[in-house]
Amino acid sequence: MSINYDYCRTLLDHPKENFNFDGSRTMHKHVTEMINIATKLESMGLKVNESFLVTFIMNSLPLQYCPFQINYNTIKDM
Repeated sequence: MSINYDYCRTLLDHPKENFNFDGSRTMHKHVTEMINIATKLESMGLKVNESFLVTFIMNSLPLQYCPFQINYNTIKDM
């Protein structure tokens, strides 16, 4: 399967796609949208591993989620 890089760029650069959680939607909706983007990229032949996806989602969270991120990283490293 050939990768359509133009479509990937369109998907990632689309103004509708805001990768940062801003509270305008629920956390569940935000995470689901991020997973859907990864699924679309995988359907085009780009491998998005789970570790990258989790990091991508964690980095999209505002500073108030820092304790959650620290806790996740502590548990992950055990």
